[in-house]
Amino acid sequence: MIVTTFGGGTGSFHLLLALKRLEDVKINAVVSVTDNGGSTGILRTLYGIIPPGDIRNCLVALSDDTVVWNQLFNYRFDTKLNDHSLGNLILTALTKIYGSFEEALDVAHKILGISNHRVIPVTLNDAHLCVEFENGKVLKGEVEIRTYLYENRSEKIKKFFLESPTPIYPNPEVISAIKKSDFIIFGPGSLYTSILPNFLVPYVAKFINESSAKKIYIANIMTEPGETSGFTIEDCVKVLEKHVNLDYIIVNSSKPSDEILKKYKEENQELMVAKSKDPRYVFVDLLNEKDILRHDPVKLSRILDWLFIKDKNLD
Repeated sequence: MIVTTFGGGTGSFHLLLALKRLEDVKINAVVSVTDNGGSTGILRTLYGIIPPGDIRNCLVALSDDTVVWNQLFNYRFDTKLNDHSLGNLILTALTKIYGSFEEALDVAHKILGISNHRVIPVTLNDAHLCVEFENGKVLKGEVEIRTYLYENRSEKIKKFFLESPTPIYPNPEVISAIKKSDFIIFGPGSLYTSILPNFLVPYVAKFINESSAKKIYIANIMTEPGETSGFTIEDCVKVLEKHVNLDYIIVNSSKPSDEILKKYKEENQELMVAKSKDPRYVFVDLLNEKDILRHDPVKLSRILDWLFIKDKNLD
């Protein structure tokens, strides 16, 4: 069975840990490449490489020893090295040694012992996320967009688009992965800055919608300040379905403790809820409650395995 995921950030990390638990599943992790913050942004500017941060996290999740590689690749140096993670520096060095990010990524897969799965940048172009607001303001860059949305939560988004010094094309590996997929999964992750940018790359959404693969959206547990403030899960689904069709929407049904909800409320984040009676919605306990709320990889693997089996039996 071939499963292709679309996203970026920590959401993809936990999803890939869940999928890796399942037998006979080949994973293609497609990653958006518009991040311009932190270590990733600095290396992108200095060396003109594809943003390595989210790719690094996905590589670690799919590695032969996630615990060891997670500690090593996510180790961050002191301020003299601009808080760079070792994984970002390794991917940058491999790109300079082998002459292209594609070659560097091939080598990184071998180093981390990843043989049956693949991490794939959605495009190999130098793409930047841009947004036009209804007030006429236009911003370029994920960091700038997130910051503005956080500080101006009442502003309405008119449209998102990608900007690049060269024409943007999809990575051929992405189109190949979509065509071969049995299931395609979106999220969990930032709706506008991790998931949506993938659909802005020409032809990606077209091939997803033409695919016979079942499409699954894994909803976030909490809203994100500015980006999805005041959103319900139904609102997120409406945004996604402007680009891709969905067959299942997986929703966390477990309520976090009042104590941790209070902490999130201080950061202007609230529990994401869904009240839809649509049979595509699947409600299940997915919560991993520690200092930060995450999707539990074990719980997530169980519901995904159930959906895979269910769909196979229906066929």
